[in-house]
Parts: sequence; C-alpha cells; structure tokens
Amino acid sequence: YVRIKSFLIAGFQYHEGTLAFSQLEIGTKLQLRAEPENRWDHNAVAIYFADYKLGYIPRDENHDISKVLQAGHEIFEAVVQQVDGREHPANQVRVIVYVLSADETKEYPDET
Repeated sequence: YVRIKSFLIAGFQYHEGTLAFSQLEIGTKLQLRAEPENRWDHNAVAIYFADYKLGYIPRDENHDISKVLQAGHEIFEAVVQQVDGREHPANQVRVIVYVLSADETKEYPDET
C-alpha cells in the first residue's frame, strides 16, 4: 500500500452518510466510483459504503483518482481513517486512499 490522499468526505451531510454513520468505524473499507456524467464535476468520485452513497472525494482532490477509475483500473483502497460524531456532519468522517501494489491488484498477469 502507498498512501496518496486523506480528506473529509465532501457532501456527507447531503447524501446517505447519516443513515450509515453508526456502521462506520476506523478501518471500514469503502468503494470509490467515478461519475464522469456528474453535471457539476466530470471528475467526481463518489464514495460508497455498501449501498449507501456517503458523498464525494473533494473536488480539489479527485482528478487523478477519477481518471484512473474511468480507465477501468481498480488500484485504490479507501478506508475510514477517522469518525467523530461530535463534529458538524461535514467534518465527521475522514477517509484515506491507498494505491495497491501490483501484487495486490492482480492487474498484471503472471508471465510464464
């Protein structure tokens, strides 16, 4: 793993974050999904926990991850880094994104 980003989830208070909040804890794995059809940001990357859309990678952090996801590469692992129910909903959940090693992604087939 190589850490590449850490951020608060953008729009957490406007999506389904409050519905999933009680299930989120440090280390919870999340899914990243590019949304190139997003009318507000063609580099938008949504963050999901199960079927709950928690929000987005902040606009100033999403460009590179979006392009890689749009190209069909699954090389990232996103996990909950911090949860604080005392904070304003916009600041309750911090995520860290790692790039997986080639062995972990299985993206490069073994050559024999």
